[in-house]
Amino acid sequence: MDYQIIKRINLYHPALMTMCAIFLSACFNGSTSTNQANSQIGSSVDLAPPASNTTTLTANIEVSGQQSVTGATITVKAADGTLLATVSNTDAHYQVMLPDQAVYPYIITAASGVDLVSGSNPGYPLISVVSGPDDTIANINTFSTLIAKTAEFMPGGVTSANLGLARETILQQLNFGLDTALVPDPITTTISAENAASLVKANEALSEMIRRVHTALQVVGYDLSENDIILAMASDMTDGYLDGNGARSSDALIAATVNIISGQVLVEALSNNLNVNGAWAGDLLDNAIRATLPEATVTIADVTVTAAMLQQTSTAIGTAQAIDNSESLSTLALIVNSLNPEIPAADIEAILPQERANDFNDAMILTASASDSQLASINASVHPANEIPANDSPLALAWYSNPGEIVGYIVYFGSSPESATTIASETSGTSVKYYTETDLGLGPGDSVCFRLKAFNLSGLSEFSGALCMLI
Repeated sequence: MDYQIIKRINLYHPALMTMCAIFLSACFNGSTSTNQANSQIGSSVDLAPPASNTTTLTANIEVSGQQSVTGATITVKAADGTLLATVSNTDAHYQVMLPDQAVYPYIITAASGVDLVSGSNPGYPLISVVSGPDDTIANINTFSTLIAKTAEFMPGGVTSANLGLARETILQQLNFGLDTALVPDPITTTISAENAASLVKANEALSEMIRRVHTALQVVGYDLSENDIILAMASDMTDGYLDGNGARSSDALIAATVNIISGQVLVEALSNNLNVNGAWAGDLLDNAIRATLPEATVTIADVTVTAAMLQQTSTAIGTAQAIDNSESLSTLALIVNSLNPEIPAADIEAILPQERANDFNDAMILTASASDSQLASINASVHPANEIPANDSPLALAWYSNPGEIVGYIVYFGSSPESATTIASETSGTSVKYYTETDLGLGPGDSVCFRLKAFNLSGLSEFSGALCMLI
């Protein structure tokens, strides 16, 4: 029989305890003046075919915030594999003539080159796409690479429709703070002084995540390249989610590792504390923008938080909680859920310091040796909540709030007051609702007790008194 238990807990008043990625931009233009203007970072391209039925490609290997790569080889191929152009240089500027009658899409690849910050070669080729003669922009960056590769794994391959679907999916779920109002498409949007910092910072965070995943998988014996990881991610995203269940190259361990490490990188990026290769990258990112786009006045610190970035962070915390149901992750979730879009990074840093990225460390260690069922549980957390069975019984709790600036509460449960130490959930409100079997694993005749801890920016309170009941 369905029933609902509504109880109110009176809380006592205990004292509360005290981003290095590569960013290329390929610019197409028959006009010399436009090419010069587009020889800056993220130079987008104006594709106005000249009278000779050729298109001028000017490509700048630019920093994606922190990194600047020179000496890359730019290769352009038609859809049928015909090599249209290959060009390399010692600096970050390339120009090549392309026929406008080859088979579209054109695939642009940037390989090799030297990262001016790390002094090393990129870990994977960067890819972009020209879908057809009406395209005017062909930026090359890690986002464009992931979008193009995801489309390639879809039925029909790299078509305009598949590119649009891949872009929508990736910018929703692997946004990393990219402001889509400024950069609606990392491939086709003209990069300017107003939007360069947003793309640079987000692209850097995405790329740093890939590097960290590569390192983490190497530690547990996964002998994969960074390019292998991108291919696995792209293959996985063909079903709309990074859940280990996409196309042929999907992998549950890679997906779980990406999902959790994304949270670590996002926490750093939210407060403008992104680390690259173990060091704070803020100054390097800003210096790179100024060096390649002198007119840019927006710095990395000026990039505001987006709703998609907060949602991605919350989802990443949820994936980590699937294997590490800890107080540190619950309090981290409360902090992130208290943030609003457009809040300045300096304000976020006051409540979300860089050290909170370490809250993911235990989940990362546990994931490395996780069973198939544990990996499935981690990856399932990226999906919307499942429907509740019709015969599952709801249980509601409510309590009075402590005075003061409470960020939220953690709810614990167990079979007795003393054993109520398992985290059921966290909430910023003063009530929760559970389904006894789905959420708590309880059935008719079971006894359950609940306790709370209040959380503010000084820390967690002691346990409240317990409330016990018979299901």
